[in-house]
Amino acid sequence: MKLLFKNIIPVCLSVKKYKISFANITYFCLFFFIMFFLFSCSGKIHFKVKQNDIYYTDQWFVRELKFEENNQNIDTVSNILTEKEPQDTFFILNYNNTFDVSIFIKYPKSDIAIKKTILMLHGWGRPYDEWCNKTSFCEQALALGYILVIPDLGKTNYILSIYPTTDPKYVIYPTITWIMNNMISKLQNDFDILIPGENNFVAGVSTGARGATLLAYYLPNIFRGAASLSGDFDITKINNDNLYVSYFGDYQTNKNRWKKECIAYNLKKYVVPTYIAHGKKDNTAEYQQSNDMYNALKKNHPDILFSAYFNTEGGHDYSYWNSESAHILEFFDFLVKVK
Repeated sequence: MKLLFKNIIPVCLSVKKYKISFANITYFCLFFFIMFFLFSCSGKIHFKVKQNDIYYTDQWFVRELKFEENNQNIDTVSNILTEKEPQDTFFILNYNNTFDVSIFIKYPKSDIAIKKTILMLHGWGRPYDEWCNKTSFCEQALALGYILVIPDLGKTNYILSIYPTTDPKYVIYPTITWIMNNMISKLQNDFDILIPGENNFVAGVSTGARGATLLAYYLPNIFRGAASLSGDFDITKINNDNLYVSYFGDYQTNKNRWKKECIAYNLKKYVVPTYIAHGKKDNTAEYQQSNDMYNALKKNHPDILFSAYFNTEGGHDYSYWNSESAHILEFFDFLVKVK
């Protein structure tokens, strides 16, 4: 405050001496009075800034201005970048100039220790946020300390490639190859999540369950665990399913293609602990698919943790999937503890 009276007030009183416009000097003095008032109340001012010319969407970086009183003057301002609490955010990646993939990231509250990340995959053509809105899964997961990554992938069927027989109306949606090479890489590089060696998990419902097990199969270095709710496993056993035919073509003509897209033929490479659940009253995806998957995995890897629960009353709906929320999170929590 001594600086205020020693330097600023004399300037304000020197209007006549230097013939400065009274209006200008009034604004000048008012500005400095306000700034000193702010400094005396808070000690610092925060600004949203860029770092290395890249504007961060996942969190704000702020410039902390420290003012220290040194005898009769104020030290030079030091610019210090400090990281605030990460905020819920989203970004968009374009797939092949045909579809914008919106990716939403939800963070636990600041007083909750972060365990790490769950990638959530929605059902075929379902709204990306239904799983959060119609069940308690997201609320429970955030309360336990998990970051949630929720991409809107439209009507993807998690295929490796687009084929000449693929229905044109489905060509516009991302392949699982693009998800692995582009989307996950973006999350790693720009948001520091889904980093190999951390507590990363993937979970999906319906077609998203197929996606979850495929990502676990292809990326065991990233995902420590997976959860599959009401998904398909051996698609060659449902080769008359119109949806799969619309992607891969006729089974009899394209058997090799179907088998390449099906992990059931190479389970020796499936090494990620997985929780599998399916309602026995599911009229959309056959319960036997999940049952066969569980048995095949246990047979090929008796020493890896695979767990399953087949609810006798469960259907293909959020009422059933909500009932599995705690089971999935208990499974993931167990894997965190035994790391």
